[in-house]
Amino acid sequence: MTETQSKARISVINGRRRWQSKAAIAGVVLSAGCWVGLQALLAVEVSRQSLAAEADDLTILPVATLVIQPVQGYDVDRVYTGEVRARRSSELGFEQGGEVTQIVVTEGMEVTEGAPLAYLDTQTLETEQQAVLAQLAVAQAQLQELQAGPRQEAIAAAAATVEDMRNQLDLAELLQQRRQVLFTEGAIAQQDLDEVTYQVGSLRARLTAAQQQQQELQTGTRPEQIAAQEARIQQLQANLASLDVALSQRVLYAPFAGQIALRHVDEGVVVGPGESVLRLVETGSWEARVGVPPQHVPRVGSAQTVAIGGTSYPAQVLSILPEVDPVSRTVTVLLDVDIDGVPSGQTARLTLSDRISSEGYWVPTTALVPGVRGLWTVYTVTPDQDAQEPARLMVNRQEVEILHMETEQVLVRGTLQPGDRLVAEGSQRLVPGQRVRLHP
Repeated sequence: MTETQSKARISVINGRRRWQSKAAIAGVVLSAGCWVGLQALLAVEVSRQSLAAEADDLTILPVATLVIQPVQGYDVDRVYTGEVRARRSSELGFEQGGEVTQIVVTEGMEVTEGAPLAYLDTQTLETEQQAVLAQLAVAQAQLQELQAGPRQEAIAAAAATVEDMRNQLDLAELLQQRRQVLFTEGAIAQQDLDEVTYQVGSLRARLTAAQQQQQELQTGTRPEQIAAQEARIQQLQANLASLDVALSQRVLYAPFAGQIALRHVDEGVVVGPGESVLRLVETGSWEARVGVPPQHVPRVGSAQTVAIGGTSYPAQVLSILPEVDPVSRTVTVLLDVDIDGVPSGQTARLTLSDRISSEGYWVPTTALVPGVRGLWTVYTVTPDQDAQEPARLMVNRQEVEILHMETEQVLVRGTLQPGDRLVAEGSQRLVPGQRVRLHP
């Protein structure tokens, strides 16, 4: 082989090698371009799917849901009304009639127990009292005289009288004897003898009376006389005590501490026995009288809360009256309320909780949608079996009946099942079969 041929062959071999190197480089560059292009296509597809998903998400409504569970009953607060009263209130009047001379209190004034409130005229009673006092003094003096007995001077005078009567009788008897002799001799008439005989009989009677009086004075006062005089004194003392009571009743006193609520009369008015003059209401001690249906009385505990004028006060049950009011058909419950500054007669409200047994589900009021035939509708959501994404949910309609309503929730029963996922709000925008997603 010639040198020329050898060079030509070497040139061909070198050319092939350069072409193979360029081909290899071109293949590498082409492979890289294909990979970049593929990645770009994948990125475009991902972006397209993301945009499609976002568009799909924008068309599917988000809903707020909650899982419901059954309950066996509910509590109902029943409010019963009554009124606040003072523990004691009295229409005050005098036990006896008369003219009102002074009233020392005004309406709204606070008074203490035993304080004088009003006065009646006492002139007539005071005059009677003075007369009875004078009679009592006389009777007591007479009793002292009876208890002391006769004086010695009176006894001596009685003895002298007896002696004088005896002497006169002796003289008359002597004169009678003389005239008897003269009459027998016919010297005097029968009349002269009769006169002296009558005189003797009279003197004998007077002597007997003087002797009895002397004996009575010597014996002293009889116990019956002293007892009778003592009874007379006791009667006068009783009359005096009665007048003292009547005088004390001419003053009207406060039977308890309280406040004058009403003044019925003024000075100068003549009132009768028992006629109301003032109305007194006790302060610091209040009670509430509330009517409760008989079937709910067993729910009344010893400690309660009473609402008065928008404010709640603690209260203790004092008693439950044993009779049913014929008008309201309720039983009156008396409660001791610790309040101050509340006027008597204000409305009091007692709240009692009543447990109602009824199985159902509590749902928010925002979940209700009006149904047909007086029923209501709520919506539940379940997983959409046809959706490719598990986050997609299907709306289902459930018919329910309302058992009890409260401010923000209602108790219902119907086709709901325990564990159902309920649409809590926005139910007005939904229809059965609509696809939704959970609110993030």
